[in-house]
Amino acid sequence: SNAKYQSLFISGLYYNSINEQAKATVYFDQCIALDYTNTLAYREKAIAEYDMGKYLDALKTLELALAVKSSYDEAYYWMGRCYEKLGKKEAAIDNYKQALQLSPNYIEAKDALAKMGVRM
Repeated sequence: SNAKYQSLFISGLYYNSINEQAKATVYFDQCIALDYTNTLAYREKAIAEYDMGKYLDALKTLELALAVKSSYDEAYYWMGRCYEKLGKKEAAIDNYKQALQLSPNYIEAKDALAKMGVRM
């Protein structure tokens, strides 16, 4: 049900906010199990994984989000962040550019490219 989804999602956000990312991912997994089409749960789970330094896990989560919604700008942005942390500069740039193609005013993606010395 929608109410159950909402309560799980809010619990996940709460645990993310107090730096209990591992607990947060459990709630976001339950959200995804209830409604695999809701991209917000994937995004929040990926951010939790990113914050734990689990960049490869975060990339997998974001790829699932893109399988649901191929035009998901935030998934590309966070993939860029993961690739940057993994030292894969070209992949990072490609993903930031993809985010900007989908959302030309995506400030964080523009800033990330600028920090990498890429002019758009």
